Amino acid sequence: ADTQIRSMFERLGRALASKLRARSIVDPTAVQRIAMPKFLEGKRIMVQAETGSGKTGVYLWPIVSSMGSFVEAEGASSSSK
Repeated sequence: ADTQIRSMFERLGRALASKLRARSIVDPTAVQRIAMPKFLEGKRIMVQAETGSGKTGVYLWPIVSSMGSFVEAEGASSSSK
């Protein structure tokens, strides 16, 4: 189960997962374990939890990850021109 939980961050992409690890963020919080898989599946979610519980990461990390993929893809298409 620990491996599955940690691989949740890897689903965000290696670059983002690496940056999270560099900041000692290696295990998702309780709210992230519950909400992030649903968000990554494209489901609409609403999360209510205490301040500091990791809610913002649930919403922002997948968005930042997808932006990174877009930038990488744009860079690859620009360099092939």
